[in-house]
Amino acid sequence: MRFAGIARSVAAGTKKRVAPHPAPATVRSLGPGTIADVVGNCLLVFAFVPALAAIPGWLRAEAADPSLLRDPVVLAFTLVRGVRAVLGALYEGIVPGVLGGLIDGVLLCAWMRSRGRAPALPAGAILGAVAASLMVVIVAAAQALAGQPRVWGAAAVAFEIGSGLVCGTLATASLARR
Repeated sequence: MRFAGIARSVAAGTKKRVAPHPAPATVRSLGPGTIADVVGNCLLVFAFVPALAAIPGWLRAEAADPSLLRDPVVLAFTLVRGVRAVLGALYEGIVPGVLGGLIDGVLLCAWMRSRGRAPALPAGAILGAVAASLMVVIVAAAQALAGQPRVWGAAAVAFEIGSGLVCGTLATASLARR
């Protein structure tokens, strides 16, 4: 309806004034609500998005299973096995994901406070990778101190940094829409 009023005023020869979009508010004074939103958003993204990486492996395993076409009971529980695969990945990565989300949320808040605006997507991706790298170091150190040495191979570290890039980009993109 807004455009109809403009069209009528243009047709009548008068120009209707439309208020310009307000300038983005400065974020130098981050309130507790804004900080909670930023950190909470990063927590959600870092905790849940990496679990979705289990879906291609599950699909590959289901496609290679010849009993799917022969046994209808096996076929009926295909989605149950998929949900189980995603929940297993979530269970394995929830603590590192929450830790990475906390670190990324703090880094994003520090960026916003120092620069006065949300970071661009490449900078958000780099902040996500930094958060993931710090998370790997903290989790590996905690596991070594607890006597649970976990072998962090190159593939695991590369996955965490890659998911940090993706999660940092997603968290920054949703932050930029605010």
